[in-house]
Amino acid sequence: MNQAESLALFGRGQAAWNAWAKRRLAERRRLEESGDWTGDPDPDGQDSAARAWHAAATADFSGHKFERMADFSGFVFPGDARFNKTTFSDGARFSNAAFLLDARFREAAFSGDALFLEAAFSGEASFSKAVFKGNARFREAAFKGDALFDKATFLSDVRFSRAGFSGEACFSNAAFSGDVWFSEAAFLGEAWFNEAVFKGDALFGEATFSDGARFSNAAFLLDARFREAAFSGDALFLEAAFSGEASFSKAVFKGNARFREAAFKGDALFDKATFLSDVRFSRAGFSGEACFSNAAFSGDVWFSEAAFLGEAWFNEAVFKGDALFGEATFSGEAWFLETAFSGDAGLGEAAFKGDVWFSEVVFMGDGIFLDPADLAFLDDAGLGEAAFKGDAEFGEAAFKDDARFSESVSRAMSDLGQRLARAMRD
Repeated sequence: MNQAESLALFGRGQAAWNAWAKRRLAERRRLEESGDWTGDPDPDGQDSAARAWHAAATADFSGHKFERMADFSGFVFPGDARFNKTTFSDGARFSNAAFLLDARFREAAFSGDALFLEAAFSGEASFSKAVFKGNARFREAAFKGDALFDKATFLSDVRFSRAGFSGEACFSNAAFSGDVWFSEAAFLGEAWFNEAVFKGDALFGEATFSDGARFSNAAFLLDARFREAAFSGDALFLEAAFSGEASFSKAVFKGNARFREAAFKGDALFDKATFLSDVRFSRAGFSGEACFSNAAFSGDVWFSEAAFLGEAWFNEAVFKGDALFGEATFSGEAWFLETAFSGDAGLGEAAFKGDVWFSEVVFMGDGIFLDPADLAFLDDAGLGEAAFKGDAEFGEAAFKDDARFSESVSRAMSDLGQRLARAMRD
């Protein structure tokens, strides 16, 4: 339909619209049964009958300005739905709408609330460069094709809670001025948030990322909460900036995790997080508390040249691969109580400016402070009851205050070490 026909049918209401959609879908089934439907999604690739169907089944509102609330709740769009550059002056309702082919809202402007609750998008859903001035609600929306929100602007709160993304989800360069909820959202394809800006809280609690999750150069100006999120593919937060609290507590990273040169200005909480592959925090900056207590690292982990300005907590963390802290700086207290290092623990040229505690730590690798071992302890250093199974090398280490090795041993294993070793094998 052209725009005039689309507007006229819309004016007749949902019942008339969906009756028209039902007829269009019946026509498509007849074309499929007769062999006149090739399945090519490009209308230009179809024969004349199929092209005619696409022309008749398309709803075109491109460039139109809706002065009053546009209510498309429960509408069925059998063909392409075109809303490119459409203006919704008083809000838009598309809750429970079904888009059976592509939904195109590129550069659309929503002045009021935009409601897409439980909407179903079977084809590509494009909201690239769209502007949402009111609240945007996509709770439990289902995106079976690619969902494109790149360079979109959200000036109020946004909710994608429990939304499902089967294809690629692209929010790169999007700007979120209010709070945004992706809690319990499911990303089956790649999720792109590169260079996105979150001015409010970014809530990704219990979200699942089945493919790659890309947040490189993203900026989180308030809290970023990924508590209990699950990353099955690689999680890339390269040079991401976290101004508020960054919570990844109990998150699970099955693929590689990359936080190289990330900046954490608030507290960084990775307590009880699970890392099943390699992890890189090289040259990351932690201005607040950095908590990795009870975290489990199955692969190698790099904290080389990382800067810990606040307290650093690694109590009861388990490192099954190599733990590399070369040239890291700890300005506040550093706690490694009951930490277990199964691989090499490399702290060559690390600098501890505050108190550091390695009490009841178990070192099972061949090296502790690896060459070059210019390790500097500028305050108290406590290694009480530490157990070294492999070689322990402190060559050229400098202790400028108290160094306590009370009951430290260089032996096969302590009772604690045996317990932790069994836990790591399990």
